[in-house]
Amino acid sequence: MQQMIIEHPACLVFVMAAGAGSLLTVATDPQADPGRVGHEMTELIQRVGEHLTTPARTLPEDQ
Repeated sequence: MQQMIIEHPACLVFVMAAGAGSLLTVATDPQADPGRVGHEMTELIQRVGEHLTTPARTLPEDQ
């Protein structure tokens, strides 16, 4: 899994691909264990990722 972690004095923000066209984002206390958060996000994505897929949007044919 690829993930991005944003560190800020007030929080940590984790962003991870969750399905086709979808991202899972979690904001935590700055003292959170990044390894544990990443592991739990991966577990969640493996369980529900197929339900997080976002189909491509298309314009109506008359436009």
